[in-house]
Amino acid sequence: MNRVLLTFLLLIAQTALHAVDLAFPKLADAKPVRGELTSADFIHRSGQFHTEKGELLEFTMPPYAVMKYRGAEADLREIPLGTKMTFLMVPDENGHLTRLVTTDDEQPADEAQRQKFIEFTKARGLPGWIEKTEGKQMVVTLFSGDPKNFQKTWMDDFAVGKNIKICVSNDELRTWNVNVDGKGGAVREVQSVPADGFGSSGVRLVLTVSDMLEGFRKGRVVRIYGQSWPQKDFFAESLMNYGVGALLATDFRECPPKHYPDQFPFRTDYGNAHLPWYQITEGTPPPRWSEHLVLGELVKVDAANSSGQFRTERSGELMDFTLLASGATVVVNEGLPAQSIAPVKFQPKLASVRYQNADATLADLPLGQRYRFHMYQDKSGAFTRCSLISDEHSHLTQQHLTYRVTASDPKNGRLEVAWQHPDITNYQRDMESPPPFGHSLLRVTPETRVWKADQPVSLTDIKPGDLLLVNLTSEQKDKPAHCTDLWVTEAAGRTAPKAQSKESKGTKKDKAVKPK
Repeated sequence: MNRVLLTFLLLIAQTALHAVDLAFPKLADAKPVRGELTSADFIHRSGQFHTEKGELLEFTMPPYAVMKYRGAEADLREIPLGTKMTFLMVPDENGHLTRLVTTDDEQPADEAQRQKFIEFTKARGLPGWIEKTEGKQMVVTLFSGDPKNFQKTWMDDFAVGKNIKICVSNDELRTWNVNVDGKGGAVREVQSVPADGFGSSGVRLVLTVSDMLEGFRKGRVVRIYGQSWPQKDFFAESLMNYGVGALLATDFRECPPKHYPDQFPFRTDYGNAHLPWYQITEGTPPPRWSEHLVLGELVKVDAANSSGQFRTERSGELMDFTLLASGATVVVNEGLPAQSIAPVKFQPKLASVRYQNADATLADLPLGQRYRFHMYQDKSGAFTRCSLISDEHSHLTQQHLTYRVTASDPKNGRLEVAWQHPDITNYQRDMESPPPFGHSLLRVTPETRVWKADQPVSLTDIKPGDLLLVNLTSEQKDKPAHCTDLWVTEAAGRTAPKAQSKESKGTKKDKAVKPK
């Protein structure tokens, strides 16, 4: 191998490896919050729920966290939307209640659900973290939300002398490439440890491996496969996605500032909290991932001075902003399908405002809708400078995602949707429909506008199986988010509705916004 390339690959490997804190939380320290699951991101192990008081809370799951459903362990994708349960939350590093360790639906243990989770785990490897390494030996504590049944469920496959395969994972339990990046090994010793914190199985394995990867370090998360377990990559769950067409949704690809933070000399939304934020230079487009993303509802626009004001989502804080003349680099999706296993290439461009997947101006944006603001600090350190404003329609289209309707209940103001990626091709050149990346409940009102084939239709015309693009309001303490506009489209991320002409765009939130 070329020495320069080898050095580069070693650098990438080293900067990718960041350990998690080896501590299981006490359930007694977790705060129980009763609520209803309203959104779940299967890939990033995160979601949202509404509390009984109506507050929307976001959560992420640490690598050891396991949901409970029907009294048994369950993956996040197995929990139906609308399920009411107790969410056991612990504070994050900033003291905010955002870390979900488990749930309780107060149901007796269901054997069918337990077996379902066992099969799910076998297909992906049993997770744990590395406590110690020495030579070609490592010590791994395995994760479990059911330590009482762990021994009888798993230890036949992890007894002393059994062969295993071990793969490096990230803190979302996503591996890079199971068949290529994993290493074979064997169980040398099984140790019992106190399962006095949630997530600990009470079992620690001493393993030997054929080769020590850079990722086999103390504090790293791994997945371990039993000798006869299937080994395959799952689309979007793998960080490499070998064997299928390109993963077009960049939000679900490997995230460089998260996995390789040392490559970024500034703070990002994903890491490097010890560094300052990127300081903008007038006239120069800021680098990718340098922005601080803030979601909010546009309340005021001064188009002549390229400025305005928005209300931040949930907190309700009013933030003033001024658009940067340089704009930001965006990758525009014109609806191209994924027809090849080769990566799809799109031309980047500079933009300051994107509305309904088209370039726009501040004057084109309806007030009262939710937008994504890419914010930067001014000279005083306040986030007042904005490089890009985009609506949900534009973001979904750029990501090649649509919302596939799984249940429609307009009478009660609810649509249940799955997050759908376009069809992909595998190495046999066969087209496959990927499983959903997540699902969520959308709130609709009698004022929600619906468009199909560029014509207005009724909410009752939306049927299960329809693919939607949306715009919506932001979530506020006294006013839950709801859809302002829904577009029925043809295929996930491929054929988005045409953006309206500038002459037809409204600037008031009560003005109908009709596609061209």
